[in-house]
Amino acid sequence: MKLVAMSLAVSLTACSFVTTSAPKEAPDPPSCSDSYSSPVLDVLGVFVGAPMMGLLAWGLTAKGASDSEEDTAIGLTMGTTMIAFTVSAIVGFSRVSRCNDAQDAYRGEMMMRNAQPQYYAPPPVYAPPIAEPPAGTERGFCRPNGTCDPGLTCASNRCVVLPVLPALPATH
Repeated sequence: MKLVAMSLAVSLTACSFVTTSAPKEAPDPPSCSDSYSSPVLDVLGVFVGAPMMGLLAWGLTAKGASDSEEDTAIGLTMGTTMIAFTVSAIVGFSRVSRCNDAQDAYRGEMMMRNAQPQYYAPPPVYAPPIAEPPAGTERGFCRPNGTCDPGLTCASNRCVVLPVLPALPATH
């Protein structure tokens, strides 16, 4: 009987019962478990934990116990452990899946409202615009009287350097 009680105690510590949570009801942003690590560990518990509990049961059975009593203890221990981890994995996968669906729905609702969800990072800070060059200087606006600094020409209300064209050969 101690063995079955110990098996139940170990099995009830299956990860997903403790470490996963279902999403809250709307309109709050979902605050729930979105990682599949706990249910995956529960699946490993089915294939690793149950045989380990069977070996433990085999080692703890009374030396004078008959084969049928030993088989019953091992079977109960492995069965209880497998059932607990299987149910925990199913609960965990269900909770995580509902959480991911709720987060997707919340993001979609926020996009439809053209609002930023509460848990997003703020937008990046932008640099201030670059100052315009002073009037009359290269790439600056022409002065109100249409002039620019020496060597510059006012073209399209901007002071620019005009390229020097090569001299064309004289024709005879």
